[in-house]
Amino acid sequence: MKKTNIIIVVLLLLAISSFAQNQTKIFDRAVKEQNPEWKGYANYQNEEERQQILNKIDSLDFSSMELTSLPKELFEVQNLTYLSLYGNYLSRLPTELFNMKKLNYLNLHTNILRSLPKEIGNLKNLNYLNLESNLLKSLPKKIGNLKNLNSLYLSDNKSMSFPKEIGKLKKLEYLSAGHIKLKILPKEIGKLKKLKILYLGGNELSYLPPEIGKLKELTELNLSGNKLINLPPEIINLKKLTYLDFTNNLIISLPIKIKPFLLNLKMLRTNMPIEHYFNPDLITELTFYEINFTELPKEIENLKNLTKLKLLFCRISDEEIEELKKLLPNCEIIF
Repeated sequence: MKKTNIIIVVLLLLAISSFAQNQTKIFDRAVKEQNPEWKGYANYQNEEERQQILNKIDSLDFSSMELTSLPKELFEVQNLTYLSLYGNYLSRLPTELFNMKKLNYLNLHTNILRSLPKEIGNLKNLNYLNLESNLLKSLPKKIGNLKNLNSLYLSDNKSMSFPKEIGKLKKLEYLSAGHIKLKILPKEIGKLKKLKILYLGGNELSYLPPEIGKLKELTELNLSGNKLINLPPEIINLKKLTYLDFTNNLIISLPIKIKPFLLNLKMLRTNMPIEHYFNPDLITELTFYEINFTELPKEIENLKNLTKLKLLFCRISDEEIEELKKLLPNCEIIF
């Protein structure tokens, strides 16, 4: 072997050794935060003693540690239930991660993941999964195996679509899926009977399936910044809804039969004129976007319980502003 090649091999081996040592140091730092008596992985001569200590660790936080891969020592922590990998440079996830079947919390927010392995379906005890701010384009069908999932965060990915298996997440209560260029909301969304909060802002939805009306537990629905031209009549079945945002869509009017469903709303965000609203006694917060008020709507003086009124990017004269303050003396008005 030529001398130059030998030098290259030696340098490569040194780099690999240095990388492994750095990974171990990162692992030690995370473990020590949970157990101050941790000596360091390499400082245990007795492997059984080391494993006994690791077996007592149920939570590890590797947030913002500039990881490009996971420390191999991590997979020796057999009773881990909480794992945060927030703010790293992970582009792939090793198969070993999905053997950690006691995990119920997994945070992968702000990495560079382009795909999620089908083995994610092995983590059947997971109730919190955060995949926001990655480069994901889809979810594997095995996502439907996560029967205990309560919260799923998908916002701010490159471009995503939902498999129909998402309807199998029967315990899901929180779904954040904004700014992922979502074009189609599958009808299986209606199977998420326990869903309480649904965030779909900043997508490319032009249509909502009528099955959305089956989400009887839904209290908050954000549809802002899409391409919707109407709301489905079935939305009137969302009796527990208290917050609705459909600003920055293409909706110019609401069907008459939809208006009564808004009776339970406590906060509404819309671009539409106030004559589309209802039951003034229940409204406590109201936001208008980009409305040209030629005159104040007469209905506004009936909003006696209004505590906050936002008139964002609206055109309104100084005289009308002064009139507003007189009509709503106990209301904070934000422009």
